Amino acid sequence: MSNAITHRLSAEGADPVLLTGVNDSNLTELERVTGVRASLRGDQVMLAGELEAVERAARVASAMIDIARVGEALTPEDVRRLVSEGAAGLERLAGGELKIVLPGLRRAVQPKSAGQGEYVRAMRENDIVIGVGPAGTGKTYLAVAVGVEALARKRMRRLVLARPAVEAGERLGFLPGDLRAKVDPYLR
Repeated sequence: MSNAITHRLSAEGADPVLLTGVNDSNLTELERVTGVRASLRGDQVMLAGELEAVERAARVASAMIDIARVGEALTPEDVRRLVSEGAAGLERLAGGELKIVLPGLRRAVQPKSAGQGEYVRAMRENDIVIGVGPAGTGKTYLAVAVGVEALARKRMRRLVLARPAVEAGERLGFLPGDLRAKVDPYLR
C-alpha cells in the first residue's frame, strides 16, 4: 500500500528565480536528494511522493521559501546543505551572524561550510587568526571580506594587506645579489 501524497506550500512574496534557481536547478536538486516530485505552480510549491519524503522535503522547501523571501539567492549546494543539516543548515544560510555584509555588493558573502563558518567566527572574536588549508578553499577571500566589513563598520581604523616577502616554495638563497637586492622587490 502506497502512502503517496501531494503537499502545497505558499511561496507568496518569494522571488521565483531566487527560489527555483537557474533552469529550476534548486527544485531538481530537491527532487534528487529527497525523492519527491517538486514544481512551482504560480505562487505554490507542489511536492508529491511518499508521506515521509514529502514531510522532509516540505521542511526544506519551507526554509528555501523563507530564504528567497528575504532576497537571498539559493544554489543547489544550498539545497543539499538544507537537506543534510536541517535546522543547522538553515541557521548557517539565513543566520545573520555568519553573513559578511560588504558595502556596494548586492549580496552578502557567507561561509559555504562548517569549517569556513568557524573561521569567520574566529576572525570576529580574536585579534590574530591563522588559517591553514589547501589552496582554493576561501581562506584569503573570507579574511579580506571580514576585514573590509570591520573597516566599513568602523570597528577598526586601518586594514593592512600584505603579501609574503618570499613566495611559497621559493628559496631566497638562490637569487643573485645580496639580501637587500633579494628582498627589495617584495617590499615596494
